[in-house]
Amino acid sequence: MRATIVTDPGNGKDNEDWVGVVPGVAVVLDGVTVMEGMEKGCHHGTPWYVSQLGTAFLTALAASPAGDGGAGETLTMAEALRYAIARTAQLHSRTCDLNAPGAPTAATGAVRVREDQLEYLVLADVSLGFAFHGPEGNIEVITDKRVSASVEGLHSGIPDVAQRVAKARAADRNRAGGYWVAGSDPDAATHAKTGSVMAADVIRASLMTDGAAVLADVFGTSWHEAIYKPPQMLLNEVRTIERSDPECTRWPRFKQHDDLTVVALDLV
Repeated sequence: MRATIVTDPGNGKDNEDWVGVVPGVAVVLDGVTVMEGMEKGCHHGTPWYVSQLGTAFLTALAASPAGDGGAGETLTMAEALRYAIARTAQLHSRTCDLNAPGAPTAATGAVRVREDQLEYLVLADVSLGFAFHGPEGNIEVITDKRVSASVEGLHSGIPDVAQRVAKARAADRNRAGGYWVAGSDPDAATHAKTGSVMAADVIRASLMTDGAAVLADVFGTSWHEAIYKPPQMLLNEVRTIERSDPECTRWPRFKQHDDLTVVALDLV
């Protein structure tokens, strides 16, 4: 499995995405931006959170931690994320209010090669695209639209949209009927989309944060083209389109530029 990675902060400063790859495992996190005016609760910040969570998740997927799942046992994808969320919460539970509306959270995506299977996990709005052998256009995209449903109808042209988005997401986060995202509650991991495909059937798997998936989700490029496009070319194209629409009117979205991460995994 050959990985090609690109990541780029939307504001040119702090990147709230995180990506990690080791042989046979890839993890992408999209840290949720804390909207202005929200009570943060955590003094570490989102980049710290995604770094801690991502490292713990990647490690758990690669080799089960002692005492979790038993010595020598391989954790499932959801078990590994559950472990990572709990471990990260322990690191700052004594110093931070993890129940605050703006406490750090992250959308999560991962793939792992295990025997002849390519296992996957998607929680919140990270997208995973598979390109399969066979007829051209044999594509499958896995994402979790529940987070998008919580802010349906909100866009950049609405007054005080940032505050409205923040309130809507805080009200719906990690509850039945809302959406689920990695935060401080390990139970969120049980709500992730998980599954597997035959590794031999896959030409490419592409993990994208929503700042990259916007190329297909918002800007109208086909998923076939988005998955096969070289990651640096995808980055350049997204940034060019974003700059052409600075007021977010032609393509309604919450911000002109978002953090962008792509991991293209070639299995041939």
